[in-house]
Amino acid sequence: MSDSETEGLLESEILLERVWKSEKWSDLKIKSRDGNVYSVHKVIVCERSTFFARACPGLLDVPLYIDEQADVLELMLRWLYALDESKLFKYCLDNSKAADLYEAAADYGIPTLTEQIEEQLDLGGDVYDRDLDEKLPPNFVKELIRHTTLSIGEIMADGELWSILQDYSGYQKAVITYLAKGSDKVEQDLFL
Repeated sequence: MSDSETEGLLESEILLERVWKSEKWSDLKIKSRDGNVYSVHKVIVCERSTFFARACPGLLDVPLYIDEQADVLELMLRWLYALDESKLFKYCLDNSKAADLYEAAADYGIPTLTEQIEEQLDLGGDVYDRDLDEKLPPNFVKELIRHTTLSIGEIMADGELWSILQDYSGYQKAVITYLAKGSDKVEQDLFL
């Protein structure tokens, strides 16, 4: 990349950061589950999210309610504005938000974000057939198990998903342990 291209990218990042921080020219308000309101720009969020593209065909007089906690919603919105991607992933991994962010990105039609999380966490491999300290933070694994247990009925009803879960005996054991004994037992068995 030439110096002028690099300079142009830096200017774009600075501009997007200023746009994100300013309510000027925003044409959409988004409200989180816990009441935080974000002023955003449809040209940005609708272009990068199929959900927002469908939800915002015209002007909205009231904030669009998104059933996510503010910290997850803000991470997702910052991704849509292409801000601090490396810092964003470090934050969400350190604060066990990766599972929540991944689920939100899937729910709100942001495949670039789900792909990035999968790539960062190498989710193509078996979570439990490798050393847990290798790549995945324990808090993320715990959250992944929790999210799986919340959807276990859907997983069992879907033959393909159920088959995938059965292929990973260590992960399956952790999910069953979580269901049978509660999350504290999983933490004791796997992380201490």
